[in-house]
Amino acid sequence: MSLLDPTLSIHRRLLILLLPPLALLMVVGGFADYRASMVFMRTAYDQSLADAAFAQAGLIKVSNGKITAPLPTQGAPHATHEKFYYSVWAADGTLVSGNAQLTPAPGEGNPVFADTWLGEHRIRIVSYRMPTG
Repeated sequence: MSLLDPTLSIHRRLLILLLPPLALLMVVGGFADYRASMVFMRTAYDQSLADAAFAQAGLIKVSNGKITAPLPTQGAPHATHEKFYYSVWAADGTLVSGNAQLTPAPGEGNPVFADTWLGEHRIRIVSYRMPTG
């Protein structure tokens, strides 16, 4: 069957010629929309992580060179299905409180975000550095 076949209608010829590029365009557009939405989702999630880090940093007390970090408070009632892991590290690299598997995120800036593994789970972490002296 050729596109030059006189028995093919103009509608069928247009369908055969235009359907593959339009399908490809639709797939590429869907992928672009997905990637754009992931940027906004990551930004919102990072802001939520930063808010939690700021809230926990406000609870840390330094007295006579000793750092005390109380257990983190429970999250909002609608977020009870989410797990909250934390660790508080002193400037010399010793663990003050929390999970020793969660090391500070590498990098400059404050706060710093990173993706890491905790056991078999891929997680997003935030590090917030604050002065202790």
